[in-house]
Amino acid sequence: MDVLAANPLARALSPQFRPGVNLLRAVFLDPRDRELHQDWERATEESVSG
Repeated sequence: MDVLAANPLARALSPQFRPGVNLLRAVFLDPRDRELHQDWERATEESVSG
């Protein structure tokens, strides 16, 4: 779940898509991530199960 590389389009979709960010950690700890998901609880469940 670590972002190794990202292009401008990926960064436009989410500020989390930048090298060095761990997406699993971000979904729980970054308040901006909550705003990006319509169903935050589902997003956390899918992240953990992945």
